[in-house]
Amino acid sequence: MFTALSNTVGSSALLSRVARAGMRLRRRVRARLRALARPSAIEHHGVWLPLSGAVSAEMRTVLYSGAYEEREYEVLRQLLVPTDRVLELGSGLGFITVVCAQRCSSVSTVEANPRMLDTLRETFRRNGVAPRLVSGMVSSSGEAQTLFVARNFWSSSAYDRGGTATRVGGLAFARLLEEHQPTVLVIDIEGAEVGLTNELITRGVRAVVIELHASVTGTEGARKVREWLSGQGFEVTRDWGDRSVVVYERRSVSLRAP
Repeated sequence: MFTALSNTVGSSALLSRVARAGMRLRRRVRARLRALARPSAIEHHGVWLPLSGAVSAEMRTVLYSGAYEEREYEVLRQLLVPTDRVLELGSGLGFITVVCAQRCSSVSTVEANPRMLDTLRETFRRNGVAPRLVSGMVSSSGEAQTLFVARNFWSSSAYDRGGTATRVGGLAFARLLEEHQPTVLVIDIEGAEVGLTNELITRGVRAVVIELHASVTGTEGARKVREWLSGQGFEVTRDWGDRSVVVYERRSVSLRAP
C-alpha cells in the first residue's frame, strides 16, 4: 500500500511539474509573438490594457507573457460578489480595478503616481467601466508625501529605491474608509502598507487582499502588517509569502473553493 501511495504521489508531482513547464513555454511563445507584433493594447483575462508610454519595455515583456497580477486575479474572481464595494489602494495599470468593476456594484481606486492617471482613464474607457479614480498617496495622517517615481511603475514607492522624487497630495486612510464604505480592500502600495498599521479597519470590511513587500520593508515590516490584520479579526485564507499576495478574511467568512 505504501509503495502504491508513493507512486501516486510521485506521478501527481510529475504531472504538476509538466503542467508548470507547459505554462512557462506557452507564456514564452505568447510573449515572443506579441513582442514581434508590438500591439498598442493587449487583452488579459478579458481586460484590454493600453500600452502607453508609461509602460516600460520590461513591463511590456511581463504583459506580453500574460503573467501580470495572476494571483490577485485568481483570488478576486472567486472572492467578489456583485454587492461588494471595493476600495483599491494602488491602481497600477488598472487591470485589477477593471476586474473588480466588472464584478461589483461599486469600485474606488487610489493611485499615487501622477504619470499613470491618463493611462488609467484610457484603460477604464476601453473596458467600458467607470470606477471612481482618486489621485493621492495614502497614509495615516493624510499629509502630502514624496513618491519616488520609477521607470517601471510598479517600483514607484514612498521608499527611495531610485526614481524621481515627486511631491504628491495625501489621503488619510480612515477618511477613505469612511467615504467609500468598502466591503473588500485591495492593497498594493509598494511598502507604504506598513504606515497604516496603527489604523482601524471598519467592521464592514469582510476581506483584505494585500501584497506584502518584504524586499522593501524587510521581514519586520511584513510581520507588522500581518499582526495588524490578524489583530483586527482577520485570518489568512491564501498566502504566497512576505513578498507576494496574502488574502485575509473576517473569521466568520471563508473564501469559496475554486
